[in-house]
Amino acid sequence: MSILLSKTYWILVVLMSQFCFYLVFSVIFLFQQQNLVASEKLRTNHRFIESQDKNIFCETLLIKKIIIKGNSEFLTEELNLITRKFLKQPATLSNLQQIAREVSQFYWNKGFLTSEAYPPVEQDISQGVVTIKVIEGELDKIDITDGFGRKIENSLIKNWLHRQAGKPLNVDDLLEGLQLLKIKYNLTKIESELQKGTLPKFSNLKLKIEQGEQYRIHLQGNNYGSFNSGQEAGNFQFIANNLSGKSDKLDVSGIVSEGSEQALIDYQIPLCLIDCLSFQFHYEIGNSEVIRQPLETFDIEGEYQKFFLEITQPIIKSSRTDLGVDLELGWQRSETFVLGRRFSFSPQTLDGQYDIYTLRIGTTWEEKWPTGALINRGEITVGGDSLSETSDPFVLFRLQSNWLEKLNENLLFSLFGSLQLTPSSLGKSFGVLPSEQFPIGGFSTVPGYDLNLRRGDNGINIKADLRQTVLKSSSLGAITINPYAAFGYVWNKRNEAILLEPTTLGSVGLNLHWKIKGIDINLGIAEPLNDVSENFEQTTYFSIGSSISF
Repeated sequence: MSILLSKTYWILVVLMSQFCFYLVFSVIFLFQQQNLVASEKLRTNHRFIESQDKNIFCETLLIKKIIIKGNSEFLTEELNLITRKFLKQPATLSNLQQIAREVSQFYWNKGFLTSEAYPPVEQDISQGVVTIKVIEGELDKIDITDGFGRKIENSLIKNWLHRQAGKPLNVDDLLEGLQLLKIKYNLTKIESELQKGTLPKFSNLKLKIEQGEQYRIHLQGNNYGSFNSGQEAGNFQFIANNLSGKSDKLDVSGIVSEGSEQALIDYQIPLCLIDCLSFQFHYEIGNSEVIRQPLETFDIEGEYQKFFLEITQPIIKSSRTDLGVDLELGWQRSETFVLGRRFSFSPQTLDGQYDIYTLRIGTTWEEKWPTGALINRGEITVGGDSLSETSDPFVLFRLQSNWLEKLNENLLFSLFGSLQLTPSSLGKSFGVLPSEQFPIGGFSTVPGYDLNLRRGDNGINIKADLRQTVLKSSSLGAITINPYAAFGYVWNKRNEAILLEPTTLGSVGLNLHWKIKGIDINLGIAEPLNDVSENFEQTTYFSIGSSISF
């Protein structure tokens, strides 16, 4: 019995060994067969791709229709103009890739440098219908390293740059936005790097910005003032940029002469970073007295206050073109005195006092190019005196234009023009109060004459000059000579008899400007072309000023 069990045991061992051998052999055989099949498929696919590259495969299959998917920026008709030349061409891989390259190039030429087109691998082209897919790039994350500290809200910058870049991401628009940011915030440096994001369609922007001086103090002395209240004057100005970190600006200034004092406060704040609605608040107060003999004995004095609120909305904002509209609500009060009692110097005022309420609607257009710029301003003003029973409401039309052109590296040409018209010039019975009249005479309008020597309801002023840099060095600074010619004319339709002759003023002159180590010096001579009976001619000008920024 034991012998029988022993033999049975060994038979089972032999059978199990043979079974295991055959099992291992079968697994190896099947694995080799699968490798042979995979290799054959790989060689088949390789021959398939080679046949396409050699334009052997699908030579008889022509492209009947091209469908572009993923496009949201351009009209289908625009892309069809690019792809239509491939219709009735062989549906080869090289042709499909060429279609994708030309669509991509069209995007790139428009500034969409992170967008790209490609032919999907899995598509059925047996019916001659070819699909090209576009991946339109987007701006994802913006990382900012800056020197503003808490004085700038990076969220404002990020939101604005996202809007500027757009969807899909336009690199040209993004770069223009960075340039506007540099100008708006007075940045000394911007380093930007566009990197690939976690997904093919996304890009990340890394910014490193350095801010210039936030505060500026300017001091100046000049003889640009009026003969009546003192020619020599001192000017003070303090400017704070980005005071609250929201692109706001505070401007405080003052002017003091022997017979006059003037103070101004101006604050401007936008609702967002750059191209949005902004508010400006302006308050001004001043007084003056006549110190010129023999009028000084009459103790002639004047006081005024002025306040306005202005709302500005940019329409176009770019590094080359600015277009905006604005609405201003204003109030100003003026009082004049002789021997301590109110006295009126104008037939339109009552008892030497008037309150003016005005509404101004204006537009500003600036166009810049590599060698120059054109700045235009137009506005309509409606107003009236609430205290006077003799003064009519008035309407004003004002136009200003300034053309700057760089003729060469050291020569700049400037042409400035200003025009004011009122309905009274068309025969209607509207009058203009003194503070709204058009002035000519003085350094900024027609040099060679006393400041604001003539005023009228209507007027025109033109000034042309050349600015030639004759010296520029690190040790001696920069010296510029500025020959110019100026012309001004005022007229009234109503109360024409109160205008003094001549109503036309003209002059030619030469200014010398020297800037050295933060100090500005200006010396000028002017030659009047008209004789004025009052002998209020001014033939020499000077100013010296300095600015400190921190």
